[in-house]
Amino acid sequence: MLASVAIAELDKNNDTLLTWSYPSLDEKIGSRLVKLCDMELHRDAKDLQKSLRDEKVGAMGSVIFARSQGHWMYLLPFSVSSFVVSVQSRAFFPNKFEALLKELVMVYASEGTPLRVLEGYLSAMTVGKFQNYAESAFPDTDMQTSNLQVPIRWMIEMFEVETVLLWSCMLLKKRMVVYSNKVLELQRFLRIIPALVPHRESWNVLKPYCVGDEEDEEELKTASFFVAGALQPMESNKDIASFLSKALEENVEDQAIISGLQEKNQELIDKLKMLAADEEDMLLSLSSLQEQLQNPKLAFFLYSVALSEGLARPEA
Repeated sequence: MLASVAIAELDKNNDTLLTWSYPSLDEKIGSRLVKLCDMELHRDAKDLQKSLRDEKVGAMGSVIFARSQGHWMYLLPFSVSSFVVSVQSRAFFPNKFEALLKELVMVYASEGTPLRVLEGYLSAMTVGKFQNYAESAFPDTDMQTSNLQVPIRWMIEMFEVETVLLWSCMLLKKRMVVYSNKVLELQRFLRIIPALVPHRESWNVLKPYCVGDEEDEEELKTASFFVAGALQPMESNKDIASFLSKALEENVEDQAIISGLQEKNQELIDKLKMLAADEEDMLLSLSSLQEQLQNPKLAFFLYSVALSEGLARPEA
């Protein structure tokens, strides 16, 4: 099941570097891994503090999973020493790889040498054991059952009867994008989604951690069915979220909420029109937005909105 193991760390300039891997990673997979590790290592300290799950470790976060080039990537950050250990696999089995990653992170945190990580990786591959990790606790025959052990009530309580819309999307193999500004809640939600169609093994339709770059764009454009996850890509989303939350707290009338949404939507569209005014045909392109904006996620989101409003040209 295991394909590779890697370590990424912050250097003195606070840049994320892939410092070690075994075996050597494909260039595209290595590039994607660095981007994901960079996002995790630079996540807000307060958010990371909320994600801590092991008081004895004191700085170990929660496993994050992503998918690239047909490989699943499992990442476990350790904030005190500012590093991430990651394993790659063709299989979706988060519980299993989380157990292994905890042992690999602990030996690297305590001994500081990738040789011990390599020892653990090879031991897990050959004899199925390392420290407190035992592969026998996660037989392949239980993978589907394990992946379906998810808190689906949490999602139903959140969406209530409208959960049927999510079920319909999965059953009809529609494209779905899930946004959140909290990566752990996003991943928790995406773990649940495939359980709506338990008669299928739908894990490989997940693109659970998009960073908004060209690889994401290409994979999503060519896929006929996917469930993609992304962190909130722009400040205006926070503005909308704040507006809606405040409206509920202050018991604002329905029509006042709708009017407020109309105003904020128009503000966004007006900004897109201003950006499009500089274009020769008055239509935005993804490349032009990427040139004007430093944040690739923001550029991708704005392009998607502009496309839906007829303010952008489709990419060839």
